Amino acid sequence: MNYDTSILLMVFVLPILMIEGGTANAIFFRCFVAKKGTETKLKRRPHVVFPRWWTLLMS
Repeated sequence: MNYDTSILLMVFVLPILMIEGGTANAIFFRCFVAKKGTETKLKRRPHVVFPRWWTLLMS
């Protein structure tokens, strides 16, 4: 593996990691900061009571 391949690999992997990090931040924000809205949706939609940590774990 030469330097060109390594640099191209880093260039293509970095945006993917940024997208995954942004998604993780959005999930944490939704579960912990906006918890009132999340709890109302959990009570209204599935007709089953899920704890907030379960939603965080499954997403």
